[in-house]
Amino acid sequence: MNPDLDLRKALDTTTGTTGAYLIPEVVSEGLRRFVVTASPIYAVIPKVMWPTNAYIYREVNQLPSAAFAADGATLPNATRGTYAKKTVTMKYIYTRGEVTGPMKAAAGTVIDALQMEIELHADVLVRTIEQKILTGDSAVDPNDFDGFIKQVQTNVHDAANAQLTLSLLDTALDKPLEYPTHIILSRAMGRRLWSLLQAHQRFIDRTQIEGGFRVPTYNDLPILRVDNQISGLNDVIVMPDMRWAKLVINQDITFEPLAKTKDSDDFMLKMYCTLAVEGESLYHAKLVNVNP
Repeated sequence: MNPDLDLRKALDTTTGTTGAYLIPEVVSEGLRRFVVTASPIYAVIPKVMWPTNAYIYREVNQLPSAAFAADGATLPNATRGTYAKKTVTMKYIYTRGEVTGPMKAAAGTVIDALQMEIELHADVLVRTIEQKILTGDSAVDPNDFDGFIKQVQTNVHDAANAQLTLSLLDTALDKPLEYPTHIILSRAMGRRLWSLLQAHQRFIDRTQIEGGFRVPTYNDLPILRVDNQISGLNDVIVMPDMRWAKLVINQDITFEPLAKTKDSDDFMLKMYCTLAVEGESLYHAKLVNVNP
């Protein structure tokens, strides 16, 4: 009797619940990450370390005046610049993880379960910060810092629910006294802008930004199209000047193990940071109520 033949006869390729399913499971090597981890906004925004729980800076927001006068005339009245002190407070973000002992043992040498979980928690921490850089609102949640949409309130052009055109975009870009450095919009708005550029330009240039992202440009400004998991840009286009915006960091992303009270490794990742949008009336702009 051929034992291999008997084994083949014993195997059942069906997946019923009769207990006859004996074919061993073979799993493809590696672990697929079908989650969004790209963070172009986080990559491109300047970051600066700060030693205290509030970022304080002084700004000049008005120049003194000057005037022509006739020979021998009385001198004009004395004038002086005006100054202000601005403060943005630190905010604190955390993510907590846990990997059980059986999970680590079962993973064996295929993956390092603890290291994988730490990486995933780091990804979600950065993604959450990126979301708040755009749409954070301390009036809605006092634990958030205010994002670009909340802080940029001066150079705003209201499209009144009109469909996006290059003229609308140019009007918003021209509002600041100095030109912004980036255009940030949703994927749907990006498709609309892409169709306009194809119709009006012989070619569409691309540039590489921080983090290795290659993005299209308009008027030499990189266009950052966020993915569908970043919300709040359905009818808003943000045009910041990244030279005058910064993620102020009191403590960078830090891993800390937590007390071991059961058969698991508990840990947390944390970061203390805030967003400072300096020169809001001079450098930054946004287009609101625009239809993609």
